[in-house]
Amino acid sequence: TIQWSFGLLSPGEQVLFRRLSVFAGTFDLAAAERVAADAMLDRRDVGMALGDLVDRSMVVSVESVLISV
Repeated sequence: TIQWSFGLLSPGEQVLFRRLSVFAGTFDLAAAERVAADAMLDRRDVGMALGDLVDRSMVVSVESVLISV
């Protein structure tokens, strides 16, 4: 389930996943950085954590630019 998978994420990945929930559909890295980057997650960390979420199948990469939760 999503709850079980969410529990396996690192704290930073959990924060990013929650912040990405504002998107109803697809988004790109720049949009993810705009809503998620702050003092806890800088832009570089957002990109790395987003890649980790894709690797863990919590976010699906569509084409090479768009990401869908």
